Amino acid sequence: MATFVLEIGSEELPARFLAGEEAELAARFTAALQEASVEHGALRTMSTPRRAIVIIEDVNPVQQEREEEVAGPPVRVAFAADGKPTKALEGFARTNGVSVDDVYRITTEKGEYVAVRKRIGGAAVADLLAEICPAVITSLPFGKRMRWGSNTLAYARPLRWIVALLDDAVVPFTVGPVASGRETMGHRIHGHGPFSVAHANELLAVLADKGGLTPDAADRRKVIVEGGDAQAAAIGGKVLWRDGLLDEVQGLTEHPVPLLADFDPSYLEVPREVLLTSMESHQKSFGIEAADGTLMPHFLTVLNISPEDMSLVKHGWERVLRARLEDARFFWHADLRDNFDYWLEKLDHVIFIGRLGTMGEKTRRLEALCRWLAENVAQGKVSAEDAARAGRLSKADLVTGMVGEFDTLQGIMGGIYAERKGETPVVAQALREQYLPAGPDSPVPASLCGALLSMADKADTLVGC
Repeated sequence: MATFVLEIGSEELPARFLAGEEAELAARFTAALQEASVEHGALRTMSTPRRAIVIIEDVNPVQQEREEEVAGPPVRVAFAADGKPTKALEGFARTNGVSVDDVYRITTEKGEYVAVRKRIGGAAVADLLAEICPAVITSLPFGKRMRWGSNTLAYARPLRWIVALLDDAVVPFTVGPVASGRETMGHRIHGHGPFSVAHANELLAVLADKGGLTPDAADRRKVIVEGGDAQAAAIGGKVLWRDGLLDEVQGLTEHPVPLLADFDPSYLEVPREVLLTSMESHQKSFGIEAADGTLMPHFLTVLNISPEDMSLVKHGWERVLRARLEDARFFWHADLRDNFDYWLEKLDHVIFIGRLGTMGEKTRRLEALCRWLAENVAQGKVSAEDAARAGRLSKADLVTGMVGEFDTLQGIMGGIYAERKGETPVVAQALREQYLPAGPDSPVPASLCGALLSMADKADTLVGC
């Protein structure tokens, strides 16, 4: 049994492409090998921004052979009146590589036909892989494709190299301008290459030892989490890991190096949600939390290089984040000087949808609808005044400076500002929860007033549209 490895090298792919690419490679190779009757063992896929890898263990070098019955023309067509074979029968036999004497008769629902038995398969699997690989590579679906140079091939990013080995032999084929071979490339800094791979079993070792990279996403994730947790624990904190961001960060690196950095504690006056959004969305970094649950003036980022001067790189990250946090603090202070009446007036100049009017008009509809729901559905469990107030204030934060800068905080900032400006806790919580649920894995509103506002908002949009 043999090992087959395929490495598709390209310019950096977006992190969001990698998981789908791995899944598609696994599914398409499994289907293609099954259709070609190729016996094999475990099939693994892995990827980095610059490469996708397929490893197939225990590949039978020879295609499975099997006997197959092939039906031919009807007996009345295959034989003349005197019983001699017709040209139709002779052509059928010749096409299937047998003699007329090997032909026999079968009875089907449609009548009596001639048939033959022949053995198929037995081809060299290397030849089959030479056809399967380019077909799979060119059919991979991506959210966006591109062409480069004068090439007609469309792929997610320009292809640069392809490694295709069945044990120690190259599986020869071309995809666009790139021919398969045994030379791979490593990390751009820590092991550029090219490096020759002598055997399919050696690719991962060559990439790790000579190429200076970690090809498996699970291993990169482990390096980030273990290194980040250790650095955070050293200062008495813990990393606020978020799975979606962690998947993205490991997909941006080939050589992950977690780095703990700091920011000025004075920025902690800005709400926690704003600080975390600034770190996560803009800098792809994670917040650090103390044992008592408060945010610490530190953040964890992930490099794609082991720098010669870590302090210099740390300073650079801190400088960039400081600019974002300074923006956040400016908008925080500016918004605190305004009030809901000012924001509600601005909503009257923001179009909602065409003939449905402005956002101000929408909030007036929500005000009436939430009041009606509280009186007729909630059965006194929610104050009608609180529900109506939540409906009226629901979109006010859309015109604040903070939401203008950090749009993912809409609703959340409305709740924070409501708390700061004297609204009831019921109203503040409803504003925070108005966009829930935000997807199949999202929580639903925890408060009844939040649920009423969420349903009223969605109903108004659906019915209005």
